[in-house]
Amino acid sequence: MLYQLPAPLPQFLIRTLLTLLLLWSAQFLSAQLVVNPGTTFSMAGNVQMTLQNTDFVNNGSFSAGTGQIIFTGNAGSSIRGEQPTQFFRLEIAKTGNSLVSLQQPIGVTQRLLFTSGLLDLNGFNTDLGSTGSLAGEHETSRITGASGGQVLCSAILNAPRGGKPGQPRRYHYVFKRPGHGDDKKRPRGPQRFRNGNLHRTVL
Repeated sequence: MLYQLPAPLPQFLIRTLLTLLLLWSAQFLSAQLVVNPGTTFSMAGNVQMTLQNTDFVNNGSFSAGTGQIIFTGNAGSSIRGEQPTQFFRLEIAKTGNSLVSLQQPIGVTQRLLFTSGLLDLNGFNTDLGSTGSLAGEHETSRITGASGGQVLCSAILNAPRGGKPGQPRRYHYVFKRPGHGDDKKRPRGPQRFRNGNLHRTVL
């Protein structure tokens, strides 16, 4: 049986179809922001940078200044690289079931804000130090970590009778127990200290 090819399509229809295809494909494309070895990427002042469907790869020197980095889009993104990455303000604003996955430990100096989407620890830690905090966590936008990982914070205590490091903050401490799955949904508040029990660890 012979098949007859259709008549050539009009040029305007071809252009329209190509435009629609490119627009549709762009929704699912991912990009990378790469800081190469030997280079420095600095955010000057209170600048805001939005990474839509973009990975952040730090193989050089990254200085966040007092700026904010926002992860957006409907495709997954990752934070990775060969050099330590310290954010000042970090926002997770993914749509749908998209998430930002850690492939290295990170630090957040001021605030880790959840607007929409998930942050997957993926076995790595997020260190808030003594000044960072979590904000905006809810059921559909929060920290997760089926492969483990921890959210760390620290506090300097001086004769801490009844001290509550981290208050009024409340963190989800994510850890993996063999055979018990992910404890990501169990919020745990800071432990109360007594002077005679300063060796206790608060994670």
